[in-house]
Amino acid sequence: MNLTYSRSHYDVIIIGSGISSLTSALILSRSGKKVLVLEKHYKLGGYLHCFNRGNKRFDVGGHYVGGMEPGQPFHTLLSYLGVYEQKDFIKLDECFDEMIFPEFRCGFYQGYKKNIDELVKIFPNEEQAITKYFLKIKETVNLFPTYVFERNCPQSETLRAMSISLSEFVESLTDNEKLRKVFYSYCCLHGVSPQDVSIGIHSLVTDSLLQSAYGFSDGGDKLVNRFVQKIKDLGGEFRNKSEVQKINIEDKKVKNIEVNNEILTADYYISGIHPKLTFDLIGRDILRPAFRSRLEKVEETQSMFGVQIICDKKPAIEPLKNYYLFYSNESNSFASSSLSPRDSDPNDKENTDFDIDTIFINSPSRNNQDEKNHNYPIAIHFSSPIKWFEKWNKSQFGGRPKEYDKFKKYLSDKAIDLVEQKIPGFKNCIKSYTASSPLTYIHYNGSIYGSPYGIYHSIKNTGFKAIGPKTHYKNLFLTGQSTLTPGILGSAISGIRSLDNMIKLDTILADLNTIKKTNL
Repeated sequence: MNLTYSRSHYDVIIIGSGISSLTSALILSRSGKKVLVLEKHYKLGGYLHCFNRGNKRFDVGGHYVGGMEPGQPFHTLLSYLGVYEQKDFIKLDECFDEMIFPEFRCGFYQGYKKNIDELVKIFPNEEQAITKYFLKIKETVNLFPTYVFERNCPQSETLRAMSISLSEFVESLTDNEKLRKVFYSYCCLHGVSPQDVSIGIHSLVTDSLLQSAYGFSDGGDKLVNRFVQKIKDLGGEFRNKSEVQKINIEDKKVKNIEVNNEILTADYYISGIHPKLTFDLIGRDILRPAFRSRLEKVEETQSMFGVQIICDKKPAIEPLKNYYLFYSNESNSFASSSLSPRDSDPNDKENTDFDIDTIFINSPSRNNQDEKNHNYPIAIHFSSPIKWFEKWNKSQFGGRPKEYDKFKKYLSDKAIDLVEQKIPGFKNCIKSYTASSPLTYIHYNGSIYGSPYGIYHSIKNTGFKAIGPKTHYKNLFLTGQSTLTPGILGSAISGIRSLDNMIKLDTILADLNTIKKTNL
C-alpha cells in the first residue's frame, strides 16, 4: 500500500465528530488553533445526528436534553460556544417523563420542587425519603467543577460521591419497593444498574433533566450544523468518509496517523471514538501489560434496538412527553434486567424467549405533528444483548441474510405488542415500521456492541479509575462519553476536559462561570 504525506500540518487532529469532538474543535479553533476533524461516515454528529424513515425524521440518540434554561449547564455551555439558538429547542410538558410500572404510574416533572410534591401525593408516608433523595442529587452535582463551572470544588467529597452506589444510598432512605423503583428508573439514562452506579454519576446524568427538559424542535442535526459552521468560519476543517487506519507511535508520542492511504500530522491528537477502538488503532500489543489488561476488562453498557414507526392515526402518545414502560416487579433487579435482558441465544432452537423488560417511547416530531396528512412518527427503543445478533456479526451492512430481517421483525412485533399492553389502541394506529439493531448502531456510530452509552460507568470504571482524558502518550487525549459521563451534556463537557493541556481549564471555567452568573 502506497502512503502519501499530507502537505498540511495541523495543531490538533480530532478523530470522530460527536458532540464531545465538536466541543473540543470549536474551543480550539476559537483560540487560534488549526484544527482538522475526521469522520469515517458521510454524516457528522455521532449519536446527535438524525435519519429519515417514511419521509419523517428520527433521532439516533438525541431524544431530549436538560439544563436548557438560562444559567443552567447546557444552556450556559452552548451560549459560551456561540451555538445556542432558542428556536432549535422546545420545552417539554411539565410532566415530561411518564413512568408506567406494572402496579402504578408516576412522572418526572420540570423542577425539583414539583417532583417532590407530586411523588409525596403518591407516597404520603415517604416525604422525608423523597425530599432527601432529590436534595442529594442537587447537592452532589455541585461537587463537579466542569458541570457547575466552579474550579474550587471539594475533591474529597467528589471522590466520596463516586464511591457510594445508588442502591446503597436509596436503601438507606426507604424500604418501600415501589418508591425504590422510581428512584432507580433513571438508570435507563446511563445504562448502569443501581448496585453498580455511583450516586455521583447518577446525579450528573439526571440533574439537568430535573432542572428543565427540552426536546429538539427539528432534530439534533440543527445543533450539529451550527457547530460545524462555526468551526469552519474559524478556519477549522472537516473530512467525511475518512476512517483512521492506524495511529503511529514514536518516543511515547503520536508521530502521525494514517487515513485513506494518507499520512496526517499534528502537534496534538484527540480521539472522540471509543477508547478500545482508539487503542486498537495504536495496537494493543504495544500497550503496557497492566493497562492492556485493564482496558480489556472494561465492561460495556447494553446494546440497543430501535423501531421507527409511522402511524396514520394519532396514538395516545403526547409529542412533548416521553414514556418509560416497565415490565418487571422487583425494584432491586428491574433496572438492571431492563438494561440486560436475559441472554437468550437465537441459535438455540429450544430457547425462543427474548425478554424485553423496559421500553422507551417518544415522538421525534416534537412540534411538527403532520395531522393534515395523518403522519405521526413514533420511536421505540429497548436494550437487546449483542449476543442475540452474534450469528450475523460478520455479515455486511446492506447485505445481511433474510433470517436477520426476520428476527428484527420478530423483536419489533414483540415490542409493539408490549406497548399495546400499556397503551391500548397503539397497534391500530400503525401504518408501517422499520428497525435498527445493535449491528446498525455499530455500523453507523462505531460503538462497541451497538451501545448508546459507551462503557459501563460502574464505580470501578469512574473517578480515579476512569480511562482518560489523558493517555500514556504525551500528545494523545481522549474525549467522549466513555471518558466522563454518558449523555449529550456529559459528552460535551468531556470535550472541555480533554483540552486541559492545550488550553488552561481554569480559563475556560472562568468564562463559563461568567456566562452562567450573567444569565441567572
